[in-house]
Amino acid sequence: MTELSEGIEAFNQGNYELSYTILLPFAENGNPYAQVHIGYFYLKGLHVEINQQKAEYWLSKAEASGNSDIEKMIGLIDKELEIATFAELNRGFG
Repeated sequence: MTELSEGIEAFNQGNYELSYTILLPFAENGNPYAQVHIGYFYLKGLHVEINQQKAEYWLSKAEASGNSDIEKMIGLIDKELEIATFAELNRGFG
């Protein structure tokens, strides 16, 4: 099985199609790091069409984890975080 960190690294490199493909199964299985990324894909229209409902769905699932890192990431997203900044935040993950 592909590792979560591979999906995040693909995101950081701008390979959104590969990142989405890797992260979606993790998100569906309840991983909050994957969920916040999938939410961001829908929020910004990266490899998928912008869909506010799907973005909110995935971000709320991630936030429900109670993980302080996830809450921090969502807080930044709420402040209209730019893609490059989000990728930089990921650099410490994994």
